[in-house]
Amino acid sequence: MVVAVVLAGCGVGLDEGEGEREPDLNYSTIEQGLVTCGTRQDTGYRNGAAFTITVVTADGRPVERDTANAYAVMQQAAAEAGVTLTVVSGFRTMAEQQYLYACYVNCNCNSCNLAARPGYSNHQSGHALDLNTSAPGVYNWLSANAARFGFSRTVPSEPWHWEWWGGGPGGGPCATTPPSCDRAAGLFTFSCDGPEAGKHCVKLEEPADPDTWGDNYLCTADDWGLRWSFAGPIEGMDCTGVHESAEPLASVWADNFLCAPKQSPLGLAWSSAGPLAGRTCVHLNEPADQANSWADNYLCYSKVGRFTDGVLTFSTVGPVDGLECVAVDEPSDPNTWADNYLCSPKELGLGLSWSYAGAVAGQDCTNVAESAEHNAPVWADNFLCAPPQSPLGFSWHTAGPLAGQRCVRWFEWSDLGGSWGDNWLCTVPLTDFSGGGLTFSSDGPNQGQACVAVEEPEDSHGWADNHLCTTLPLALEWSAHGPLPSRDCLQVAAPGEPHPGWDDDYLCVQKAAEYGLTVASAPLPGQDCARWYEAEDTSGGWPGVYVCARFLPPEERTTALVPPAPPSKRPVPGEKPVPEGGLGVVTGGCTSAPGLVPLGLAALLWWRRRRRSAVA
Repeated sequence: MVVAVVLAGCGVGLDEGEGEREPDLNYSTIEQGLVTCGTRQDTGYRNGAAFTITVVTADGRPVERDTANAYAVMQQAAAEAGVTLTVVSGFRTMAEQQYLYACYVNCNCNSCNLAARPGYSNHQSGHALDLNTSAPGVYNWLSANAARFGFSRTVPSEPWHWEWWGGGPGGGPCATTPPSCDRAAGLFTFSCDGPEAGKHCVKLEEPADPDTWGDNYLCTADDWGLRWSFAGPIEGMDCTGVHESAEPLASVWADNFLCAPKQSPLGLAWSSAGPLAGRTCVHLNEPADQANSWADNYLCYSKVGRFTDGVLTFSTVGPVDGLECVAVDEPSDPNTWADNYLCSPKELGLGLSWSYAGAVAGQDCTNVAESAEHNAPVWADNFLCAPPQSPLGFSWHTAGPLAGQRCVRWFEWSDLGGSWGDNWLCTVPLTDFSGGGLTFSSDGPNQGQACVAVEEPEDSHGWADNHLCTTLPLALEWSAHGPLPSRDCLQVAAPGEPHPGWDDDYLCVQKAAEYGLTVASAPLPGQDCARWYEAEDTSGGWPGVYVCARFLPPEERTTALVPPAPPSKRPVPGEKPVPEGGLGVVTGGCTSAPGLVPLGLAALLWWRRRRRSAVA
C-alpha cells in the first residue's frame, strides 16, 4: 500500500551525540511525499543485542514501522500548520553504522564526525529520526508540538535528532490493529495476550482471579528490574500496590504489588481513578474481567532525577541544596552530563574532586567509565578522587550494586543508549587512618603498634573503641581529665563539638620526646599525620581534625618552654632558649602555617606554665 502524505527528505545522518551539524539532504536520491507500508524484516540492535525489526519507508528512507506511523501523524499536523517535516535519516543497518563508526575512528570520511559504536545507536533500534530542523519553522514547531506525538529531543547538541519511544495519539498509515486491551504510554506497554517479542516483560497475574489475568504483561524496551508479587511486597524492593476496590474479588488483589529495585529511575504510582497529572500513565485493563471495574485503572511513572544510598546522592538535575556537591561532567559527551553532580553531607568533609583528564596527583582516585558507552574513549580518563585518608573507600561497578557495600546509582536519562542503566558507585567505611608513623583506628588497637585508647566517657557516639597507634618512639598517654603531671600534653578537641566532656581531653607524651605533636585541620607537609575520625560522630568538625608528628633535632628537644616552631624551621646556631618550664611537644604549630587548629591551645599551655612559674 502506498499512502500519499506530505513527506520529503533523505541522506545519511548522524546519531545521538554524533556530529556538530545537521546532515546534508541529497534530493536526487529520494522519493518525496510517500509512505510505503510494504514491510520487510531486518535486524535491529538495542544496547548491543540483536532483535528482529519491522521496517517500512518514509520519505524514501527506511523507518521502523511504529516510529513511521507516529512520525506520519505528526508530519500531517505540521503540514496543516504550514510546516514541512522531512526525514533525513531513519533506521540504519549494521553495515551503515559500521561505516559511520569507521569514519569517526579513522577520520577519513564523513568529516570525522562522532558516531556510536555499531549496535548501540538508537537509529539501529528504530527509535531515532534525524529531521530537517534547519528548514524554516521546523525546529520551533517541533519544540512546541513534538511531545504531543511522543517525540522528544534527546541530544542537546543536535537539534535535528528526535526519538519516539511510544505515546502520542496513535494511528498512522501503516498502523496495525492491536488487541483492544493493549495499551502503550511512554516506556510502558500493557499487553493482555502474552509478552511482546523483543521486550522485557513481567507477568501481572492474580491466580485467584479466574478472569483471564494469566496472559497479562507489562513490557518495556529496557530491563528496569521490575518484579510482580501476588503475595505481598518483595523484601528489599520498592513496591507499589496494584488493586481495584470495586473488583468483585478485591480481597485477593489486596496483596498484589509491582516492585522496582531500590534507587530505580522509575518512580511508580498506581491510580484507580484515571491517569495522574504530571506522570506518564499506561491503562491496565482486562476486558474479560466480569465487572469491568478496571476501566479507569492506570500504572504511572515519573522519571527520577536523584538517587541516594543514605550517604551519597547522585543528581541528574543539578547540585542538591545543603550538601557538598562536585560536578561529574564529561564535556566531550553531549548527552547532558553537564547537570550531573555527586553530593555528600558537608559534615563528612569528604573533599571529593572530579577529573576528566586523568587521576589527580596525590589523591586516591577511582576510574568512572562504561565500556559499552558509545562515547567510551572520552570516558576512559574520568576519575572521582578523594584526599588521602578519606573515611570512605570507593569502587566502581558496571554490572549492578556490589553486595555488602553501600552503593549509589550513577544514571543519566538522556544517555540510556550508553548503557549507564547498571552503573553504581559503591563505598565501604574505613576504620584506619594512617600517615607514616601515626595511625588512628576506630575499631580497636592495631597489632604490632603501640596504641593508646582515646575515649571520652561522656560522649557515647562510638568513641569507646578508638585508639591512636604509633611506631614512633613516643610513649603515648591519654587523659580525659586534664593534662597529666610530668608529661607534655596536647589538648584534642574539634571546633564546635556539641557533645560534652571534650574540654579536658589531652594526648600526652614523655618529656623531651624525639617527636613533637600538632593538631591541624589538614595534613601538614613533611609530617606524619593521622586523621582523627569516628564515623558515628561527624558533628562539630571532627572530620577535619588531624594529629601530626614532626621529628625534632636534639637541639629542639629542650625542657625550656618555647612557642611552637613551624614544620620547616630549625633553630639558629647559638640561639638561646627561653629558660622557663618544660615542653617537649609542639602543640600548636606556627601561626602562619595554614590549616592548623588556632594557636590558642599552645598559647594557653605556655601562659599556664609561665603563671605557675611566677606563682612559685
